[in-house]
Amino acid sequence: MENINRQISTWIKKPFNMTAIVFALLAYILLPVMNSTMLRWFDEMSLFEPDILFWKQTTYYPGGFLKYIGAFLIQLFYYPWLGSTLLITLWVAMAYALRSAFRLRETGKSLLAFIIPLCLLCSVSGMDEGWLTMNFQGYFFSQTLGIFISILIFHAYRSISSAWIRTVLLAMTGLAYLPFGYYAILSIGLCTVFEAVSAVGSRNWKHLLPPVAGIAVVVIVPWICYTCIPGVSVDNDKLYIKGLPEFTSDGFETWLKAIFCIQTIALAIFSASAALKKGISVDPMLSYSILVLGGACVISSTISVSKQVKCAIEMLHYIDYSQWNNAIKVINETDVEPDFNMMILNNLSRKRLGLPLVYGIQRPKFDVESTELRREGITTNVFLNVPVNYHLGKSNNAYRWAMEHTVKYGKRVFFLKYMVRASLLNGDFELARKYNRILLNTMFHRKWAEHYQPFIDHPELMMRSKEFTGIPEYNPQTIFLQ
Repeated sequence: MENINRQISTWIKKPFNMTAIVFALLAYILLPVMNSTMLRWFDEMSLFEPDILFWKQTTYYPGGFLKYIGAFLIQLFYYPWLGSTLLITLWVAMAYALRSAFRLRETGKSLLAFIIPLCLLCSVSGMDEGWLTMNFQGYFFSQTLGIFISILIFHAYRSISSAWIRTVLLAMTGLAYLPFGYYAILSIGLCTVFEAVSAVGSRNWKHLLPPVAGIAVVVIVPWICYTCIPGVSVDNDKLYIKGLPEFTSDGFETWLKAIFCIQTIALAIFSASAALKKGISVDPMLSYSILVLGGACVISSTISVSKQVKCAIEMLHYIDYSQWNNAIKVINETDVEPDFNMMILNNLSRKRLGLPLVYGIQRPKFDVESTELRREGITTNVFLNVPVNYHLGKSNNAYRWAMEHTVKYGKRVFFLKYMVRASLLNGDFELARKYNRILLNTMFHRKWAEHYQPFIDHPELMMRSKEFTGIPEYNPQTIFLQ
């Protein structure tokens, strides 16, 4: 036992291992501890369908395989600690794989391997209502898996001594453009940088043969994909970065673009450094300073997520289960100024409990030039219109909004749940059965679907359920909020 304790103590005292532990603790604090509500919501606003149609719709697009796996894994955020543990494990394993692939033996250089996991942590910990409009369901895991695969391909390339086998490896990587998208190109790019720097140093230009073959393949294959594969018809002006999310120029999305650029540049520098015979020495204190700066950026990004958005999401979670008192409790106990969306949900809860409504809040004027107000408008239109209309008895409007958002942003669990309930209220039981069947096939929302299946099979049960009898008949002259 003493031997084991001594070995563990020795392992922990190593700078790289100690940094891995600190990084994991930081990630746990920023994800499940501070943002469990958001993580649970990311699953709610996603959908993985275990059928051949979903497979084809996802994988017939560059980077589709990564997106498919990511869409499957994001379901684990239904239990925030479970999903976070898997994601953090991948990031820590990536740092060790990166150290091995680029042979960062010196303490200073090896510590910089955590720059990539820090970037990935920053890219998810600061995610806010932008998730509403981002039609990239597997984002949280797909980008991590993509970079991990790129590192492993580079590692395999360096481990092979035969130039011909290296050529075959890069050619096959180029052919993997459809499943891996941008990350197939990144893998070839890392190997090209490595060989180019090696060739300049050794004056042996034969080393460039494998990268040239890989580049040739990766230049041709994307055009073949868009020409020959049925159903693949999208804009080709960004042909070589397909598989990355298409971010807008608003708020956090601009920051995300910078994060992915930093990751690419850092990996390219690691590749070039690995090719230098003498290498580049980095002082450990400089490495720690860079990591502390990166950690500060991650924390700043996390803190920037609107507390009002978090509160609104928490309130909606309680509303989804008809826990109206808990929804009101959230707004009463929050330490932030309630925004328009929070007040709407507060009045909805008060109305369902028969309490007086709160008046006086004015709907914000959504100025096109105001990013903050425009984002609040997106939250209202995409997220709140569905449940508010449903619980006010306007089931047709709730169904309409849910369907419109599904068409625009893709199928999501949240919308499907309200489409099931709205169809039940409208007497469209076969339509409700169709949507509920999708939820019955999910990993963690099956219980919700099983709860509503008896109402679909036996509609008369609705007359004896407080859940449905509590939905008021809509009166257009009722003043709800002014």
